[in-house]
Amino acid sequence: TAGRAITLNENKPPAFHGKPIQKSFYFEYESFPYCFKFNYESGLTTYLKSLPDIEISSVYLNYSLSETAAKSFKSQLSEAVASLPSYKRLDFILQFSQEAINYRSDKETIGIEKFSFAEETLAAGYGDCEDKSILFGVLARDILNLKSLALIYYAQEHLNVAVESGDKSQFSFQNKNYLVCEPSGKGYKPGDNVYDLSKASLVSW
Repeated sequence: TAGRAITLNENKPPAFHGKPIQKSFYFEYESFPYCFKFNYESGLTTYLKSLPDIEISSVYLNYSLSETAAKSFKSQLSEAVASLPSYKRLDFILQFSQEAINYRSDKETIGIEKFSFAEETLAAGYGDCEDKSILFGVLARDILNLKSLALIYYAQEHLNVAVESGDKSQFSFQNKNYLVCEPSGKGYKPGDNVYDLSKASLVSW
């Protein structure tokens, strides 16, 4: 009761300039193997992990990936999807989020529910539905230049993502068409969704 609220820069995290740590992600798409190198600064991930829980909002996409991570990982992903037909690029990013990042619940890993930033999830190599969805939302925007919405199903304690699409869509929001993507389970294609959209709460992040 004697404490006070912290002031958080919601647009970008503080900069850290330590020695980068490298992590590798091995991933196959349509039987073709990829190896992506991800460099991150442990001081930043430690800082993000120490933050109190923050509700799902634009801060998670605003923080995006650090400059260290962007120079390595983001450029490799961009190069990989550039060689694919446009209709497969979203599927590639979705499948990466499903398969390269293992699913593990927060209760299993840290004992409490806590949302992770994209950099945290990549550094850990695992995450739950919120963590994988946040990562996917960041990659869809930064790699494919696609706006997304968070879809929260409170009754099922689940979160997935709707990505702005063209002709193929499942619903409209602010005159834009959206397609649901499920980063948590494996084998889901863009548009596959086992949850009731009519009961989803939309968060524009």
